Amino acid sequence: MNRTLTTTRRRAWAGALLAMAFIAGTTLATGTAQAQDHAGTAAPIQVEEPSLPAATPVPQRLITVREDGPRVITDWHEGEPIPPGYHPAQRTRTGAIIASAVTLGALYFLNALIAAIGTDVANATNSKNTVTGLFVPVFGPFITIAQSSSATADLFLILDGAGQATCATILVWGVTSPQTLLMRDGYAAPRFVPRPMLLGKNGAGLGLSGTF
Repeated sequence: MNRTLTTTRRRAWAGALLAMAFIAGTTLATGTAQAQDHAGTAAPIQVEEPSLPAATPVPQRLITVREDGPRVITDWHEGEPIPPGYHPAQRTRTGAIIASAVTLGALYFLNALIAAIGTDVANATNSKNTVTGLFVPVFGPFITIAQSSSATADLFLILDGAGQATCATILVWGVTSPQTLLMRDGYAAPRFVPRPMLLGKNGAGLGLSGTF
């Protein structure tokens, strides 16, 4: 009887121990699974990037080309503001060159004609030609004054020499001093510029070069 009771108690204690071990194992496994689920569903860590200051837009200069404006503005001077759609350029003073060259040529032609007539008269009469100096341009009238004995002739010679000297001065100024003006963008007028030229080994001259 006592042996049977002891065996029954041992079995009861063994079953209780097994039950406690099972409960403990089940609880541990459940906690581990929940921990893994929480670890897998954890929200990702967001790192805020530093914000860079916005670039300041660079203002652009708007240039409007005037298609209805004049092609050339001649009354512009150095230092004055340039209107939109125009750019400075240089141009030969064609008007001054042509006017001075034509006037100088006409005066010299009359002087040369008078000198030629005087030469023919002197040869025909075996006399001295007192107007030979008129063959020299610009300085010819002043050379002839020294050989003249007429006050009226001297007056005309002075006016003639002053006219030729003035025309020669304007001609040189027009050739060597191009005019600065404003030209419309996209338009280029023909331009002539004087250039020195070599004529052979010992000769030199002046020529014109142009752009079109």
